[in-house]
Amino acid sequence: MTISAGTLLYRINEMGAVEVLLVHHSGESNKDRPWSLPKGMLDEDETPEDAARRETLEEAGVLPPPELTYYGYVRQVKSGRVVHCFAGAALPDSDPYDATWEIDKAAFLPLAEALECVYPANRVFIRMLIDDLMTFGRPITGEKSNYIEAFDTVKFVWEEPVENEITEPKSEDDE
Repeated sequence: MTISAGTLLYRINEMGAVEVLLVHHSGESNKDRPWSLPKGMLDEDETPEDAARRETLEEAGVLPPPELTYYGYVRQVKSGRVVHCFAGAALPDSDPYDATWEIDKAAFLPLAEALECVYPANRVFIRMLIDDLMTFGRPITGEKSNYIEAFDTVKFVWEEPVENEITEPKSEDDE
């Protein structure tokens, strides 16, 4: 099973609107493909949060903030790929750029545009961020209820993170 991790960083622009950091992968085959969160596979002995932080810096040139909130993971039904997500407010003056040959665009996009241009698996996390911002004004920390929502191509399962341990995703039979 492939396991990766990424961040969902947000900022409030000068007009007061929320924007989220997204990247677009380079290459002819990706030209018309959706944008995604900056994310990548875990290195050996790396925690999902450490991988998310590293990948965000490597792909978008943005240093994540010290405090991130774990948003759980999605498991893509067809491929079985697992993507962990950590959300937080971008540091002031974060200026994304395509920091690697794998990325041709990195930018903070308005929420409505972000929801339209990302992979369905990423929409789950953006919707969670919207809910948190509307309810609490920030991503919540601490215990969340066990939140399960089915989408066309992904299954979302929120679980309490366990330090230095990656748990197997729940199967669809566990619903």
